[in-house]
Amino acid sequence: MSNVQCSMSNFEIEHWTFDLGHSFDRRCLMNRKVLSIAVLAGALTWACGEPAAGPDATLRPSLMADGVPEDVGPYGVGHTMIQVVHTGSAGERRPLDVHVWYPAHPAGVTAAPRTAYRSRLFGVPLVPGTYDPLTFTIPSPLAHEGADIDARGPRFPLLIWSHGSGTDALDHAFTAEAIASHGFVVASAEHTNNSQDDALVDYINQLVGSSLLACLDALQPPCGGEAIGTSVKNRVRDVSALIDEFTNLNAAPFGSRIDVARVGVIGHSRGMLTAMAAVAGSSALGIPIESRIDAIMTMSSGRLTFAPAEMAAVRVPILMMAGASDETQPVPVVRAFFDMLSSNSRLFVVVRDAEHLSFGSALCARMQAAGGVRLANPRAILEDRTVRTLLTPTVATFGSTLDYCSYDAFVEPVDIRPLVQTITGVDVTESNVPRTQDAREVSRLSVILAVSFFNAALDEQGADGLRFTRYLTPRYLMQHEPNVLSAETILRGDATCPEGQGCTD
Repeated sequence: MSNVQCSMSNFEIEHWTFDLGHSFDRRCLMNRKVLSIAVLAGALTWACGEPAAGPDATLRPSLMADGVPEDVGPYGVGHTMIQVVHTGSAGERRPLDVHVWYPAHPAGVTAAPRTAYRSRLFGVPLVPGTYDPLTFTIPSPLAHEGADIDARGPRFPLLIWSHGSGTDALDHAFTAEAIASHGFVVASAEHTNNSQDDALVDYINQLVGSSLLACLDALQPPCGGEAIGTSVKNRVRDVSALIDEFTNLNAAPFGSRIDVARVGVIGHSRGMLTAMAAVAGSSALGIPIESRIDAIMTMSSGRLTFAPAEMAAVRVPILMMAGASDETQPVPVVRAFFDMLSSNSRLFVVVRDAEHLSFGSALCARMQAAGGVRLANPRAILEDRTVRTLLTPTVATFGSTLDYCSYDAFVEPVDIRPLVQTITGVDVTESNVPRTQDAREVSRLSVILAVSFFNAALDEQGADGLRFTRYLTPRYLMQHEPNVLSAETILRGDATCPEGQGCTD
């Protein structure tokens, strides 16, 4: 590698990236040191040349003045659902309902209807005259149903999103579609036996005292409650099944536009365990390493330990996020996973005041939609269950929607404050919500981190892609993102470059 002068006070950056084993032009790799910043003083000046225009230069114009990705990218967003069926760890048939968000051509977006997200239980008959079917839908801010995928430029990398235990793909829908607007295909399966719909089926069956509704996998209820080890093992199999599916999938609306040679995984809570197990493997659980995954991004963590040697062997780039106010998995718990890793391409970000479920970008919209139906219909039993679970979760440390939802979520388009007061005793006002970090801000931060991280980690060669990566430096994050409480980057090698002094690489 040729020597390139760099200074901590004035980075001359053409490419800032991780050590991925590729041939990159590196200008100041923070020079191979560990950076840990909690308090930042002083200014940071960037002097970067404009990247050369690539084949998709006209498709990637969305840069802020300082080179950070916009909240929403230059592409329209399409959404569709597919079903993938594979074999579970016990040899059982394992069907997966999969949400897919993808970059859409502007003409396709114009012609397609706006997506309205709904549960697979939507409209399923319950007990006529006593309990009405679930009918709420969640309107999408960005996605259009079945829109044509954008056929211009390079193929799009694949990101697989693994949701938390007892939640579902829709909890993160708004973040996923915003990431897709930057040129990624994002696929998220409802993890069978560990999803919110499984919990709702078990709830209604227990309520009526019979097996009124069947499980998605056609096995006998209860549908949820799968043991954590078995759950993670099956979830990793789900991830592999999705990679298989997209490798073989050439049907509409995707054609051959998905680049399965570039695969990342995003996981929240138990989804974090899923992502980590996929790249670390687990001899104790019988989980092999999924070698087709190139990078992972995680949010909070779940409750499972991995063998130190297996964690230390992980080499893929990793971005880990933790919530400073997460009582379910406090920062030291998440940090312990980070410290077990020896990957020299990793970033740890703590989000100020974020709780465990603050990462759920569509939870507030779910509360509003379900609450509006329940307010008008006392027989809407599954909407009632949904709202109560969000306001008063069975695991108290998950946090309530009162903690991370803005005032607007309680009054628009339906004023559900009377229902909220009945359930919680809280009179919602503009001054008392949210109690902690607004989920919209956590989503915005997650989108920009994800785009920057995967753009670098998957070696995406967009017209401005290489400029995104400056956002990943702790110094930049701490100076420009007030809701980043702390950030730490570990880069390649052992040589150090003392802060404030010149260095060569």
